[in-house]
Amino acid sequence: MKAALAIALFAFSAAAADFPVDRVTTLTSAPGEGKVAFLSRAAKTFRAFSDRTGYEACAEIATDGARFGLVVTTSHSHIGCAVNRALVPSGMTATGESIHSHGINTAFHPSRVDRMFLGIPLTARADAAIVGGQDPEHFSETDFAGAHGYLATPSGLKYQDGAGSERVVKAP
Repeated sequence: MKAALAIALFAFSAAAADFPVDRVTTLTSAPGEGKVAFLSRAAKTFRAFSDRTGYEACAEIATDGARFGLVVTTSHSHIGCAVNRALVPSGMTATGESIHSHGINTAFHPSRVDRMFLGIPLTARADAAIVGGQDPEHFSETDFAGAHGYLATPSGLKYQDGAGSERVVKAP
């Protein structure tokens, strides 16, 4: 039976400390490159990773006042990503905003990390649950309930700052 699914995007905290956070890459803006231009360029890296692996990628947006940077990470989950807000490029500080991409958009058997995000007991049979994937084009209810931020979609970069506020920032 398919279960409804909402993406889980967590700020890294004691509650999220058990979720893996593995580096994918570090990206920085070019001199003079604005925030939206940089995030639009970075969104292609997020989408390529998610399209290739089926996993989410995420990052805290950081700045040094002149440039922007991201340490792109993954939790190896199809439906969630634990954002470590302290993990930013050297010399930069977090802005309080994040960017992420959604993973797989078809039903699947959840991995160990997926089950952790969903609250499915790790002792349950792994093949017993089938969950629905995510919509790679839109923020989820869980995204809207969390902090404001950006989503790397197949059709471009989107932003939200609360329920019903999703908007296209930059098309590819």
